[in-house]
Amino acid sequence: MKYILLLLFFFTGVLFSSTLNIKNKDNYQLIAYYEYSESNIEGNNPLEINPFSWVKEKEELSSASYQPYWVHFTLNNQTEKERRFFLTSSRSYIFSFEYFLVKNGEVSFYDKDDLFYRTSKGEFKTSYRTFPLVLEAHKKVDVFFKISNANRIAIPSQLVTEKYLLKESMLHYFLEGLFFATIMIMALYNLNLYFITKYKPHLYYLCYSFFLILYQSSAVGILHFLTDFSPFIIYLVHSIGTVGFIVAIIFFIYELFDVKKKLVNLNIIFYSIILMFFLWEIGVIISYQLNSYQYIEFFYNLINITIPIYIIFVLFILYYLFYKLKNRIAFIYAVGWSFVALSGMFIVLSNMGFIEKNFSIDYFFQIVMMVETLLLSILLAYQIKELKEKQQKQEILLLRQNRLASMGEMINIIAHQWRQPLAGINGVVLQFDVELRKAGQLNNLYEKYLDDIENLTKHLSKTISDFMNFFKRDKVIETFYTREVFDELQSIILKRLESKIVLKYTETKEIKLKSYRSELLQVLLIIVNNAIDACLLSKNNISTIIIAVSEEKDAVLIAIENDGEKIQEEIVDKIFDPYFTTKHQSKGTGMGLYIVKMIIEKSMLGEVHIYNKNDGVVVELKIKK
Repeated sequence: MKYILLLLFFFTGVLFSSTLNIKNKDNYQLIAYYEYSESNIEGNNPLEINPFSWVKEKEELSSASYQPYWVHFTLNNQTEKERRFFLTSSRSYIFSFEYFLVKNGEVSFYDKDDLFYRTSKGEFKTSYRTFPLVLEAHKKVDVFFKISNANRIAIPSQLVTEKYLLKESMLHYFLEGLFFATIMIMALYNLNLYFITKYKPHLYYLCYSFFLILYQSSAVGILHFLTDFSPFIIYLVHSIGTVGFIVAIIFFIYELFDVKKKLVNLNIIFYSIILMFFLWEIGVIISYQLNSYQYIEFFYNLINITIPIYIIFVLFILYYLFYKLKNRIAFIYAVGWSFVALSGMFIVLSNMGFIEKNFSIDYFFQIVMMVETLLLSILLAYQIKELKEKQQKQEILLLRQNRLASMGEMINIIAHQWRQPLAGINGVVLQFDVELRKAGQLNNLYEKYLDDIENLTKHLSKTISDFMNFFKRDKVIETFYTREVFDELQSIILKRLESKIVLKYTETKEIKLKSYRSELLQVLLIIVNNAIDACLLSKNNISTIIIAVSEEKDAVLIAIENDGEKIQEEIVDKIFDPYFTTKHQSKGTGMGLYIVKMIIEKSMLGEVHIYNKNDGVVVELKIKK
């Protein structure tokens, strides 16, 4: 009977070309020579498998994907000498793996190395699943695997000499060492920064690094190589690492970009994804303890389905933050994370059996994660720099607010001290008007002078009120035409306009603005007064000041241009600083343009710019409608 089975194996081997001819090479890829069977036999003797049950493609198997199946191939040593090899494969994602070596119709070697059993027959430790194999000169051997794994993922294996295995292992350990060294150095770097700054993203980054090390060391067999842990403990470490680094990276992103506050509606999705990963991994571990391949595969597939949801969720957050909030860090990280997502999808597709699993996918994932880890550290450093700059700006803003508060108090004191003399001046003017009328000496010239004095005192009183209102929080917004403000400006400034200065106003159409009218008038008064001073210093016979008003979709643009003396280039950047002036102390305090900037930017939420032009200076105001 034994010889009949051997004869049948010979013919089926010829039929499916499952024989690999061994010559003088040091390594052979074996998956192309696999043939498959789902024959359910009593015991573990592969010689009892029905020879006609073998098929060339794994997809032709009809039983459930979590059920055990057999792999067979034949090795034929065509050389004149004995060849000593090792049969190796990756440890990842295999529940049960049994190895049978058949010589001369008998099982000459048997071993197991899987989630439930750790081999004790290995000649030396390695991160690969490794079985010894000796081929006598001009002899054939049959190799059988009995495998159970989720979705019947393809299990690539190779036949290698000891020399080739050692060389490959050295390269493998070098890459793994580089990966783990990079992660650990970055982890220590961020631990140090966390102790210094107490910035939470550093803590989440540290957790992410720790769990990534657990995941990767268990996934690629490093823990098998370095420890004597049982397969269950290693798988438990793998599960903790998987969930840990996935959850840590979400917390890292949420904390780094303040997602909980900026995207409140996504919090339920955030916690749901975390809960799902915990539940699925607990399900896998319980199923593992129950030795239930069916439920292991069920929860395993739930994890692989949840991973794309997780990837889409993270990418959506990052690209949304960039698109809506113009966050450059989010964009850089989103681009980097897109490569992580790509490598993650390769792993998911291989785990689901859609693409062939091989070492290149694992190496690609490690390289991407290593680069991403470095990118995270760089972004964190950049974020700290931005936080420091933001803190400095807040300190400056607080200083300015204190100054404004002091100025507000000072204005109230000035208002109290000035209003009585101004009222007195108005009283004197009224009395003077009455006396002139009684004496019959009031003529048009005197009446004009008295009206001018009264208008100027009114303007001074209104200016004080405007400055007091500037420091109030409950200011009233008005709707007005820009032309009206110019007319009021012209009436006030008319006395300063000498015969050599012309003030012009242009607008593309009648423009209406909803803002603080009095404050805009104060801004224009300050800028036009400065323009008049510049024109008086110029050598032009006739100088022109032009106020040009136009509008955009959501803003009104006001350009005040003069052809007077230009601003020196070295002081342009300081022109809006408080107490900075180029005038004599009797003519200026350096607060005018600072007040302009504060009113436009803080009160009207607009922008102000100043620059030299070929024939003068331009001040541009951009005010939201």
